Amino acid sequence: MLIYSDQLFPKFIIVILYIVFTYIILILDANLVDRLILYFVPLLFISLDTAPWKVIFCASIHPWLMALYIGRYAPIPHHDARILFISEIILMIVLAVLTIGVKNKKYLAILLPIFFSGLEFWQSYQFKDILTPKSLSVFICILVAYLFLSWLICYINAVCTRLRNELFYDKSHDALTHVYNYQQLTTDLFQKAPIANRDAWIVIMDIDKFKSINDTYGHQHGNLALKLFANTLQETLAETIPDRPYRIYRYGGEEFVLLVTSETSDLMADKQIIQSVLFCFQKKLYAQSSLSLPTPITYSAGVSHTVFHNYHTLRAFEKADLFLFQSKTNGRNRFSFDEPAT
Repeated sequence: MLIYSDQLFPKFIIVILYIVFTYIILILDANLVDRLILYFVPLLFISLDTAPWKVIFCASIHPWLMALYIGRYAPIPHHDARILFISEIILMIVLAVLTIGVKNKKYLAILLPIFFSGLEFWQSYQFKDILTPKSLSVFICILVAYLFLSWLICYINAVCTRLRNELFYDKSHDALTHVYNYQQLTTDLFQKAPIANRDAWIVIMDIDKFKSINDTYGHQHGNLALKLFANTLQETLAETIPDRPYRIYRYGGEEFVLLVTSETSDLMADKQIIQSVLFCFQKKLYAQSSLSLPTPITYSAGVSHTVFHNYHTLRAFEKADLFLFQSKTNGRNRFSFDEPAT
C-alpha cells in the first residue's frame, strides 16, 4: 500500500498510515528483536518511493514511537534506552544524507539495506539487558532479507510506473497518429492555460479534400495520409523551432490542432516565425506525400493567439476555427491569421 503512496494517497494520510503500520509492528511480537528487525521495513518502503522531506519526517517519528512502545509495553534500563536514542539520531542523519545525496534509486536500494542491517548489528552488541542474537550469520540473513525487499519494492515500482505511463499515453494520445487526442486538447485548452501557462498560438489545420482520398483510394490510404501529416508536422517543427515548446493534437477526422508557445513580446515578429513554419510544412508535406501517396495532399489552417482575446482560450480557438473556414473558402492550401483587437 505504501509502495505507490505519492500517487494514491494524500500526504497526511501517508504519514498516518506509516505511524499506524510501524506501531502495530512494534506490538505484534513478544520479542523486541523481532520488532526492531521489522521496525525498519515501513521506512524502507517510504525511503525508496517518496520525497526526501517525507522520509526525514517519518524517520523523526521513530524515537517517539519507540518511546511510546517502551513506556507502555517493554520498560528497559537507561543504558539500553540511550542506545536506542543514539540509534534514532544516527538513523535520521544517515537517511537525510542518503535520500538527498543519492539520486539513483538502484544505489539507494543497496545502501539502505546495508545501513539498516548494520545499525541493527551495532545495536545488538550495545544492549546489555536485552537478549539479542550476537551472531554475524544472523545479520547476514537480515541483510539478504532487506536486499530482497529493496529489489522487490524497486521492481514493483518500475512495473507500476510503466503501467501508469502506458495508461496515460493511451488516454491522452491518438492511436493512429500518436499525437495528442481530443481529450487532451480540451484539458490543455480549457482546464489549464495552454503550454505551461505561457502565451500560445493556436493553429487549426485541415487536410484538403480528405474525403475524396478515402472515396477514391480507400480508407487505408486515408489512414496513411493522416499518419504522414502528423509525422511531417513533427519533423518540420523539430527542424524549424527545436527549442520552443509545442503540442500537436488530432482534433477529429482530418483536423489537427497545433499549440505553440510565444517566446517574445513582439507578436508581429513571432507571427513571421509561425508563418515560415507553416510555409515550410506546406512544402514538405506536398513533397513527401507526392512520394508516399497516390496523390499529394495539402492543408488549410486558421491561426489565432491567446493574447488577442485576453487569454480566453475558447474565444481564441473559435477564432482560429473561423479563419480555417476562411482559408478553405478562399481556395484551400493556405492559412489565415487572426489579428489583435483594435
